[in-house]
Amino acid sequence: MWLFDVSMQHKVFSGYPRWADNYWVHTRVMRLFGDLDGKDDVRERAGILYRIEPGIGTGRVLVQSNCRVEDSNIRSIELESMLEGMRPGQLVGLRVKLNPVRTVNRTENGVTKTRREPLNPESIVPWFTSAIQRALGGLVVDQVESDVELQRSVPIAVVTIDASATVVNTDALISLVGTGLGRAKAFGCGMLSIRPLPSPHL
Repeated sequence: MWLFDVSMQHKVFSGYPRWADNYWVHTRVMRLFGDLDGKDDVRERAGILYRIEPGIGTGRVLVQSNCRVEDSNIRSIELESMLEGMRPGQLVGLRVKLNPVRTVNRTENGVTKTRREPLNPESIVPWFTSAIQRALGGLVVDQVESDVELQRSVPIAVVTIDASATVVNTDALISLVGTGLGRAKAFGCGMLSIRPLPSPHL
């Protein structure tokens, strides 16, 4: 499992960049992997997740996957070995951008229809706490930032959470980071970034 730090100025994003269009960003991220592009369910099979981090220098796109990108000059780290070193009790900082929705079944005239509805704002942190509880505990939320982005021309609600937590189970943490969280993973949501923090007792 690899993490790549890709500049927004990279040639794969050249032309007429449309950073507000998540579908455009998705197609350009997939081009980083060469012949993987265009195959059915390749993003899921390759574990490709990404998140745009604007406002840092010229901005960058963090890309996570189970395989290497074609450009060997892109800065990268091997994630799994780093996560394996995080033992239970380790304090960590985290960031994730989520599409906070729930699946709802409604029956009308004997027909059941399934739809996705946004979570109420007050339900987002409890939902997130439950989603990570096998891997991380003691969640302390520093910031929750809400926004609306475009998936093609369809608006989707997104929430970025910055927080700290304590590792509960290392294997569960590796699985959680590798799988990601929630919906819209193909469109810049779901990638959980983890960094070790110093112990408050030191």
